[in-house]
Amino acid sequence: LRASESVPGPVSSTATQQHTSPRISGHAIAAMSRVIVKNLPRDVKESRLREIFAKHGEITQLQIKGQRRFAYVGYLSEGSAKSAIRSLNDTYIDTSKIEVSQALAYGDKSLPRPWSRHSAGSSAHDEHLKKLAELKSGEIKPKEAAKKEDRTKEHQSEIEKKLLEEQQLLQQL
Repeated sequence: LRASESVPGPVSSTATQQHTSPRISGHAIAAMSRVIVKNLPRDVKESRLREIFAKHGEITQLQIKGQRRFAYVGYLSEGSAKSAIRSLNDTYIDTSKIEVSQALAYGDKSLPRPWSRHSAGSSAHDEHLKKLAELKSGEIKPKEAAKKEDRTKEHQSEIEKKLLEEQQLLQQL
């Protein structure tokens, strides 16, 4: 396959998620023998990916993440993974140009730093946990209580302003 070619074959209407064991004969597969395939067509099937990627070596694992349009393909050897990367990167499956690269291990130092407050390891997550701890300990008030207190203060200041205006009008008379 080259960038100008397409892989022939039928396309299904729903994405599936399949998972096979990442172990063979009791030994865990090395991360170097796994590839990540990005920008898959929305409705690609596991059988179709197996057909395409099996040409480069024995597949030990295939996991499709349908909604996010990517997949992990595990090979028995690192050489098979490198062959798949060289041959299939920047090629097309139907009209989607796929990107095939080496999959990095979870927690790898070269992975981008998380940024979401929901992702452990990000500074936003640490701040979020700190606020939750303060709420539980009673050091800070929940937002609703703080908002109600602010509305009460605003209301009191409005009343005080009106009283001052009335007093000034009375003094002018």
